[in-house]
Amino acid sequence: MEQVTIQGEVFNIDTPYTEGHTLTAGEAAALNQVRHENLRNNFAKRVKDAKEAGTFSLDAFQAQLDEIANQYEFGAGRRSASGGAVRTSDPVKREAMKIAVEYVTNRLKAKGKTIGPKGDHTNAQVREAAEKLLPQHQEWMETARERVEQNKALAEDGEDIDIESLMGDELQEAA
Repeated sequence: MEQVTIQGEVFNIDTPYTEGHTLTAGEAAALNQVRHENLRNNFAKRVKDAKEAGTFSLDAFQAQLDEIANQYEFGAGRRSASGGAVRTSDPVKREAMKIAVEYVTNRLKAKGKTIGPKGDHTNAQVREAAEKLLPQHQEWMETARERVEQNKALAEDGEDIDIESLMGDELQEAA
């Protein structure tokens, strides 16, 4: 079972698929569709940028996509095909990941390490380490759940505030 937060409520959802699970034709088709969508979505910006720059070559980009597709694994380190972070729609998991990333970042900085494109470690490496640590620290999930609940309560407590009047004319015109 895995816990998923929906509209601030925590639900348990079974996880029927395990390594070695034999797929039905429908499951295989669904997984292939999601794989294609993920690869397309994560590769689209590269193609767009190259086309705009006039440097697009179908053969070269097909070779790049083939390489990415050959290395693609669902949920492998929770990374996208382009190396970007996979976002979760679960606010508790998202908040817990923030806690884990902050922990890894602080530990690295305490050791004098830098983070960034030209640093000792990339943001992707920090996130990957955080993803590995998160299952070992259920207290981070509990802290995240508390923070999400606090934020929800704060938003509900402010119902008497006319937010639209604070936003200016643009928001009122759009409504």
